[in-house]
Amino acid sequence: MYRLYLELRSVDAVKEELARRGLRATNSPFSRGHLYRLLENPIYIGRIRHKATIYKGQHPALIDRPLWDQVQALLAQNRAGQPHRSRSKNPSLFAGLLFDHKGRRLLSTHAVKRGVRYRYYVSPDRLKRQADAPSPDAAPGLRLATAEVEDAILALLKRLLRDRDWLLGAVIPPQASLDLQQTILRRADHLAERLASDNPVTRRDAVLTLLQRVDLRDDEVQLTLQPQALGHATTPIAVARPLALRRRGVETKLIIEGEGPADPQPDPAMVRALAQAHRWWRDLLDKRYPTMKEIAQAYRTDERYVARIIPLAFLPAQLTRDILNGTQPPEMTLVELMAGEGA
Repeated sequence: MYRLYLELRSVDAVKEELARRGLRATNSPFSRGHLYRLLENPIYIGRIRHKATIYKGQHPALIDRPLWDQVQALLAQNRAGQPHRSRSKNPSLFAGLLFDHKGRRLLSTHAVKRGVRYRYYVSPDRLKRQADAPSPDAAPGLRLATAEVEDAILALLKRLLRDRDWLLGAVIPPQASLDLQQTILRRADHLAERLASDNPVTRRDAVLTLLQRVDLRDDEVQLTLQPQALGHATTPIAVARPLALRRRGVETKLIIEGEGPADPQPDPAMVRALAQAHRWWRDLLDKRYPTMKEIAQAYRTDERYVARIIPLAFLPAQLTRDILNGTQPPEMTLVELMAGEGA
């Protein structure tokens, strides 16, 4: 158990590995709390804990003291280095780890529109009231859609962990033994699997195990990896990739360049507006609702909004397909389309 924890460097990873091997605690799977109690119990080095004091026991040690000390040091390091761990069922994966071009930590926030919650990472100044906002000459802070940021950075991390050339050049020491190379490669594969997990808590734990911070600079994204996340490095490992930040209305779109094409992500607001435009234009043609005022009343919206949306039904066919496929220009916004700039 102790050696497995030193290899995987995470209690959640040990829990998953024990479950994979079919090992259980009596009649149920090991829990995180159970594993912490096992790893911190001094009984395995021949000692007994009573309240806050540890006494010498009368039984022989089951593991060597150096191994015990290594495990306790790693447990303490993980606790100290991961203050942003979340118990939420859907934690923001990079909360506390993202920094903008001024070195300010991005904050995790959300907005609710028509009952739908939209999550964002924003620079601190974006949350201030207008009166407290920076001067117009100051560089604007970031407002990034959470899902978009997380998908882009997760994709980059998984590619790195599966890139044997990068691991051999940047992580594995030149004189490393074959056993150490295989250990690091296994650790990288395991982290990549956890980053791809359907469980957001598992993904968050893998992110915290791997990353110290992510800096979103003007023209690059820099990932700073935990020194011992993959091997036994004593200094953090920095990875930089070209970055493009494209303004999209009040949001900023993040594009990590040079990593291959990302899966297109249709903009839900634009797709919804297109669907409304075609539905409402059909209502007019079929005389189901003969006027825009009646459409607005039927769909419980504003007549001016209906008048601005319906023209989207006449966008060029190719642009309509691009929007539905998520391949429209990244800077294109719904506001531009409603104003006729995207036609």
